[in-house]
Amino acid sequence: MTNTNEAGANPGEAKGYGTKTISIAENFSGISGRFLDVCLDVEEDSGTGKLKLTGFDAFGQECKSSMDDVQEHGTQMGGNMVSGAESTEATDRESMSEFERSAVNVPGNDVPPGHGPWAPTY
Repeated sequence: MTNTNEAGANPGEAKGYGTKTISIAENFSGISGRFLDVCLDVEEDSGTGKLKLTGFDAFGQECKSSMDDVQEHGTQMGGNMVSGAESTEATDRESMSEFERSAVNVPGNDVPPGHGPWAPTY
């Protein structure tokens, strides 16, 4: 990792990662229910009497709850990433606008607003 004194964010990149995170989390939708169904089927089809396997129902319920939590956390995390990126973008635009207003009054400044080296590229 490179040591740097820079701070900042790339809103476009952050929004992209947030959107991907939400998409991955949404792909988990339904997996927990199907997993529980499989556990119940295994218990049901495992035999009878002393040979019957037990515990799959409790195991399935516990895992379903954990899988549902993972999906929810992933969706929330992705939403927070997108929200943070949008907030960063708004702050950048606000700062650029304030800088442009102050730069307009500098004698010899012939750079039109929104076209200086400080203008964001996203």
